[in-house]
Amino acid sequence: MKGLLTKDFYLLGNQYKSLLLILICGIGMSFGMDTFSGIVYLTMIGSIFSLSTLSYDEMENGYSYLLTFPVSRKTYAKEKYVFSFLMSVFFCLLGLIICIIVGFIKDGQLIEEIGENVITSLMMSVFLISIMLPLRLKYGSEKSKFVLFGIFGIGALIVYFLNGNNGENYSKLAEKLSQLDFKIVLAAMIAFIVILCMISIAASIRIMEKKEF
Repeated sequence: MKGLLTKDFYLLGNQYKSLLLILICGIGMSFGMDTFSGIVYLTMIGSIFSLSTLSYDEMENGYSYLLTFPVSRKTYAKEKYVFSFLMSVFFCLLGLIICIIVGFIKDGQLIEEIGENVITSLMMSVFLISIMLPLRLKYGSEKSKFVLFGIFGIGALIVYFLNGNNGENYSKLAEKLSQLDFKIVLAAMIAFIVILCMISIAASIRIMEKKEF
């Protein structure tokens, strides 16, 4: 796995110009919008950006070449999760540093509720990785986009129906959720993300083991 991680870090290192542009955008968002927006933006972009290494692996029968090395398909699938999580944490830390600096400049003090935003951003990132990685492995970079749009389209329809009756359904649901203990809600969300991630890893391993090159 160490060799695969080294390869992926090297691939992203060659895209330092894009990474610098992303960092500048994160700084700009923290100044121009909500200070916490930089954390959310950079964390999500980090997870999406890490998946771009799959496109390089797909090029010119790259999978067949990689698997000639002493690397199993199971190890390859697991490495993608480890790499994506590491990149999400790295970009989240960058966003956190930017948030603290911008907070000092704008307000002259540390910003409250940083912990909540960091945890929320990381959970959103893990959720995105858990959904996208199996799709990318199964359908490739192009087809997976259409499948992903379909999933989000279904999600949008669910939100639309929840928001029916002039938003009364959504308002009632939001009111009930707001009455719950935050720690209980957070624990439930973490449990959901962990279970989703485990299912996603198992699915990705199965996809890789059945994949033909």
